[in-house]
Amino acid sequence: MRARLIGALGPLALLAGIGTGLNAQEQASQSPPAWNVTVGVGAFAFPRYAGSDEYRVLPFPILSVSFRDRLYLGPSATGVGFALGAYAIRTARLGFALEVGGQDSRPASRAGALTGLDDRDGVATAGARLSYRIGPLESAVGIVKGFNDGAGIVGTARVSVSHSVGRFMITAGGSAGVADARQMRREFGVTDAEAARRRSLIASGHARLRAADGIAHSPGGGLRHLGVSVSLAYLVSRRWSLIAFGGGERLGGEAAASPLVRRREQFSGGVGLGYRF
Repeated sequence: MRARLIGALGPLALLAGIGTGLNAQEQASQSPPAWNVTVGVGAFAFPRYAGSDEYRVLPFPILSVSFRDRLYLGPSATGVGFALGAYAIRTARLGFALEVGGQDSRPASRAGALTGLDDRDGVATAGARLSYRIGPLESAVGIVKGFNDGAGIVGTARVSVSHSVGRFMITAGGSAGVADARQMRREFGVTDAEAARRRSLIASGHARLRAADGIAHSPGGGLRHLGVSVSLAYLVSRRWSLIAFGGGERLGGEAAASPLVRRREQFSGGVGLGYRF
């Protein structure tokens, strides 16, 4: 799985846990289990990279493991990457988690518009997330720091609301992401050397590059994207749940000005089937 797919798994972690939340209504009088494990499989449609106008549809695994609602392994609580984390604070309303994780690579061969760029390697990350819930409404802020391959800092903020009707649960939310200049350059930048290679390819008639793609671009830090999302879960049985989600993002001005960006609006969606042990 590439970075874009892994980064988008945050909503899937929520969906994988929805069956557990719905089932809790039926088990209110019982003690919660020490371990919560959800596994499953689904299909996911998403852009080939941030700013791409090309899409891929791939199968993906669903995995979410938690121990006593304190330790977890799965999609990052910050919504960026895959992580192993622990809650330093966990109450009915307030949560504060620390985690370590990673994001996958972005090879230049992934899409024609990336031709002439250096490959982006996998990144080791550390992050933190603070959340607060009042009834069905939850707000959260998170920060992730990358430690290699030119990665920088990404900050996220999200507000969501959930509502259950019978066996259905729907969650809708809005989000925003900001990044420092280092991270923006890694995702959307084009160095002078990369621009020179691309100009040579353009001059030789490369079919996947446009005339304007041969310029260098060094974006500054700031707004990375604004987004909205909606997810739906249906509890088929005590352990099985069907899940679906969709969302869209609009890249910020610094990102959208990159010659790599073919489409400023980004959309993704998926369906899956989860099993809770």
